[in-house]
Amino acid sequence: MIEIFMLYLSIPSRINFLQVVTAVLESNASEHGFVSFNKALSMPWIGKHNAIAFVPSFIHKSGKHTPEIGYFWSAFAGSALRGIEILGLSVIDAFTRLSFHLEAVLTTSPTCLHDNDLSLIDWYVAVIKKQIKLILSITKYVVANAYFSKKNFVEKIIFCSLHLVSKLRNDADLQYLLKKPKTCKRGRPEKYGGKIYFKKLNPDGLDNCEYC
Repeated sequence: MIEIFMLYLSIPSRINFLQVVTAVLESNASEHGFVSFNKALSMPWIGKHNAIAFVPSFIHKSGKHTPEIGYFWSAFAGSALRGIEILGLSVIDAFTRLSFHLEAVLTTSPTCLHDNDLSLIDWYVAVIKKQIKLILSITKYVVANAYFSKKNFVEKIIFCSLHLVSKLRNDADLQYLLKKPKTCKRGRPEKYGGKIYFKKLNPDGLDNCEYC
């Protein structure tokens, strides 16, 4: 398929989208592995320091019959708006800052997910699990925005043998962890040593870390 696409790019005459669609329909009805195809195209340009970018993108829609339409978060508007959401997977290089598209998936509407006792986090994880073999063949790191810095998402990502690279939300509440020796006093020993203020960090209190 790579040779076919290179041939299309090298043909001097005009080839429109309709001609390409017709050729695909006439070939066969089987599903093409475009994710693997996109990987094959991108990997020659990607070095060892890479990761998978996981980005949901909101598209405004107002129609009543648009598939999977619902209310999704729009980062631009800073609120949930009516439309559709496209979930994009791409491979990125940390040094060259290049990004190559692997797959785009239409997010199932929140109403449909709720009817099936699923959340958006469950849907996002399902997309990753579907391509987990291909992802692990590239890297073990997934990069996502602060929305995904949630316990239920992080735990499921770790279960998939992946590591999440993200940032904390603005309202993240962190506590200094105390590691005091056990005493004979009654009651549960003190575990936390106060709230962490990022503008006034205490270096001595950052030696101990715990995921909970």
